[in-house]
Amino acid sequence: MPGRLLPLALCAILLVRPSSVPVAAAPPSPVRLGPDARVRFVTAYPACGLERSGEGPLPPALAGLDAQQAARALAPDVVTGLSPGLLTVRRQWPGCPADSLTLAIRGGEVVVLAGRPGDSGPITGRSGIPARALTPASSRALENGLRVPAAEAPAALRGLAGS
Repeated sequence: MPGRLLPLALCAILLVRPSSVPVAAAPPSPVRLGPDARVRFVTAYPACGLERSGEGPLPPALAGLDAQQAARALAPDVVTGLSPGLLTVRRQWPGCPADSLTLAIRGGEVVVLAGRPGDSGPITGRSGIPARALTPASSRALENGLRVPAAEAPAALRGLAGS
């Protein structure tokens, strides 16, 4: 009998002894957008060198999605951040925003253009500021056109008039 107890004792030790093989941890659950999350869009306008951002409520269709699902739903926009409370998305937009203008020098005068920098027009306004009254830095900035949000154009023109 003693010969039979030894194998049983070894089996008991092997069964009780902790294993040296690591046990894989459960994969972490992906971060998902909460129902009250917000979305922040950063929109780049490479054609005119502008970048704008805005934030608002998350569309209900995106609630509960993880980063990969949100990226698929928003393509071609790029998801740059995701937490339960905030989704950050970057997009590129061709052209320039409709509510921006280009300040440039045409015919020796600072003018307002509807086109983007580098375009020749159309001229939508004349400032009455002669190009010769500008500082060298302002002249260089306006040489190819300077894109500004439409709401900031009057202040930019006042600043040029005072230079």
